[in-house]
Amino acid sequence: MALYVDDMPEAARRFKAAGGVLLTEPGALSGHIEGGEGNQFVYGRAPWGMLIELISYPAGIQYPHHSEAKRWTPRKKYKDENN
Repeated sequence: MALYVDDMPEAARRFKAAGGVLLTEPGALSGHIEGGEGNQFVYGRAPWGMLIELISYPAGIQYPHHSEAKRWTPRKKYKDENN
């Protein structure tokens, strides 16, 4: 399962604090579709054994216009919406 995160270092820290084990270090997403400034991922194992990917792509995912493949991306929260 993949979870979108806004702050990769903080998400990785919290994942480990909750008992998860990182299987990799956070790394850059690459390639012409997923690559971009700040796009990152990390794999971890949850305390109950499930493999989890934390992913962040602030630069977006560049699917070709004709592609039927799309990725749901959460809407960004702005500071005034947190109240």
